[in-house]
Amino acid sequence: MHNDSFKVYHTDVGLLCSTCGIPAEKILHGDAALIVLKGLTENYVATALVCDGYVPY
Repeated sequence: MHNDSFKVYHTDVGLLCSTCGIPAEKILHGDAALIVLKGLTENYVATALVCDGYVPY
C-alpha cells in the first residue's frame, strides 16, 4: 500500500502539533510556511467539517 493512499487526521490540532514536535510559538507567531508544509490547515478544516456533520472519506 502506498503512503498517499489515505490520510489520517488528528481531532485536535494542538495534539497534532505536539506529536510532530512543532513548538506552540511557531504557530502563535504565524509561521505560515510551517503551517502549510505540515498540513495543519488541512487538518483544521477536516476537524471543523466533521464537527458540522460531514463524513470524511
